[in-house]
Amino acid sequence: MIVRLKSEIISYSIEKVDRNFIQYVFAGTFWHFNTNFQYLFYLLSQCQTEGFKDSSIMKSAVNISLIPEISNTPHIPFGNFEEICKIISDYGYDAVELFPRSGKDISVSEIKEITEANNLKVCAFGTGAGKVLYGLTLTSPDKSVRKGAVSYISEIIKVASNFNSLVIIGSMQGSVDGTIGRGQTTEWLTECLNELSNIACEYNVTLVFEPINRYESNFINSLGQGIELIKNTGSNNIKLLADLFHMNIEERSVEQSIIQTASYIGHIHFADSNRLYPGLGHTDFSKVFKALHQIQFEGYLSVEAMVTNVHTDLQHAIAVFNAYAKNNILTK
Repeated sequence: MIVRLKSEIISYSIEKVDRNFIQYVFAGTFWHFNTNFQYLFYLLSQCQTEGFKDSSIMKSAVNISLIPEISNTPHIPFGNFEEICKIISDYGYDAVELFPRSGKDISVSEIKEITEANNLKVCAFGTGAGKVLYGLTLTSPDKSVRKGAVSYISEIIKVASNFNSLVIIGSMQGSVDGTIGRGQTTEWLTECLNELSNIACEYNVTLVFEPINRYESNFINSLGQGIELIKNTGSNNIKLLADLFHMNIEERSVEQSIIQTASYIGHIHFADSNRLYPGLGHTDFSKVFKALHQIQFEGYLSVEAMVTNVHTDLQHAIAVFNAYAKNNILTK
């Protein structure tokens, strides 16, 4: 196999990539103990590989928090946005996903200037701070709270239209109150999603709905439940967000769920089984990416994971992404 990196040609004879070695690599141990294997795998993951046609148009992204007072969340913590974007760009990512305080707190011109200077897109905006900071959900028994939730998300939709970005509805879906019941809760959520869908249509924005695992929500946990909800709205601008961490808990087979719900998936949250960065848990990404190649997924895999060390974590995730998504070396 001939490996091409920048202007130089490096030849390696590799008849078979040992699966245990790859799992060992992804466990992260080799980053510290075997620099020769590290360099080889870096070459394999970063380069263009002769003999493998790169038919993938999947793109990579990283989730950044824009809120200083929120910590211990699966985002790169609040900091100097310009410096963070430069780091992300230098590692070869395609885009950022942003977790803002609110739509009104976002400086469109500043974010555009910084992301464009670093050759990054803004692929999506999260809305979870509406619940975390303001207690807003789309299924609150209090009608004024539901109205506030719709207003909050609407402001982010307007901002997202400037970037051609998706808008995520995850934790703001709320949960089922035992005194209310699932039927009424579903009705409230459907009504709110229809209203938001109409607003999003006006701004040419697509919404992505994120099922959340049972330990964080008692409502919409699986991709199948998400599809049922989307069908009930009758909207054509609401897609699914497939979060690999939540799916690892809820789906019998992550790869089969991806294949079965292919036409609904609009965005993917990229994380390992333990919600650390890809490459730091035990998810078999060869199967995940084989499914994504099979359905010809064209969107973003956005890292939403707990940060242990920004630089090391970003290296792990982009190595996994490049090996499986761009070169498709290890899923053949």
